[in-house]
Amino acid sequence: LAYADPGAYVLWFMVARGDADKADAFWEQHGASIGQENSFVPLDVLATAPFTVFAVVQREGDMVLVPPCSAHQVINKAGRNVKVSWNTMLANSMPFSYQSISRVRALGKSEIYRAKTVAYYGLKRRTEAVEKGDRDARLVDEFAPLLTIVSDALAAETVDSSSMFQQLIPLGSTALDAKRNGAACGSLAANGEPAVAKLFEDALPHTRTCNFCRCDIWNRAYHCFTCEKQDNDFDMCLECVAEGRGCRHIADLQLMEHIPQQELMQFVDRAIAAYRTLLSESGRTDATWSADETIPKRDNQISIASLAHHRIRLDREGDLSNCHQCKRKKPKSRLVACTNQSV
Repeated sequence: LAYADPGAYVLWFMVARGDADKADAFWEQHGASIGQENSFVPLDVLATAPFTVFAVVQREGDMVLVPPCSAHQVINKAGRNVKVSWNTMLANSMPFSYQSISRVRALGKSEIYRAKTVAYYGLKRRTEAVEKGDRDARLVDEFAPLLTIVSDALAAETVDSSSMFQQLIPLGSTALDAKRNGAACGSLAANGEPAVAKLFEDALPHTRTCNFCRCDIWNRAYHCFTCEKQDNDFDMCLECVAEGRGCRHIADLQLMEHIPQQELMQFVDRAIAAYRTLLSESGRTDATWSADETIPKRDNQISIASLAHHRIRLDREGDLSNCHQCKRKKPKSRLVACTNQSV
């Protein structure tokens, strides 16, 4: 608290991260939303919460540390004050930020802190440090969470040519694949990945957001060049495309990326090698992570990139039918037929 009128103070109320779901339900029960930050629960109501609420009194000169992902509310008392806040993302707390991305996206809020990008560049800096001979014991604890996040984000954005989708839609079976001769984002190259173009050279890289859900675009996204001419820009995250969102110009959608996928895969291999070096040479015997455990196991899971890719392949099929609800022609892959024709 940088300044406060004589006698002024600040009341902080915080909830433990483990009680986040209970706090969400409690706030909603009283017509509020923690995610939207649109209300203050009165203290007499907060006192009835079915979980522990930690109270802190802050006076001039005091610094309050709020744990990662801790729901909290603040009230100023007895006069004016000036607070200075500093939001930090430590390597060990990054998984909490990464796990909260889906919640932020569901609320339609901007991520602001870009957890994937921070994790990638944080891991890159630490990998280069180890390769140059740095054996700081702290790196052991910092490496594993960042490696987990980057590996998981990369796996989610990789189109898996061996996924169970191929059992339903064999590659090369669609009119699109035959028509476009393997050049469009609806078809796959020899290595199983679709043809990808490089995202535009922005003044600040990794600053694009999805035009639908406003989420951060870390590396890959779909771009519509037709909408770009009309609206100046039009990017769609893989999640939105997989969920069926998009514009009217399916044929114009192009999968684009900031960093080539192959380059990212090679980087993750470097990071794994650096982490193994750390474990073997740092003298740490209490490390709770191993290189193999760090890489997420995605057996029998279809990546979001695969879902988005095949959704576009199906939508580009020329077989259309009228939707009885909106009266528009839609790809049959996105329609459901009623089994009771008399209804």
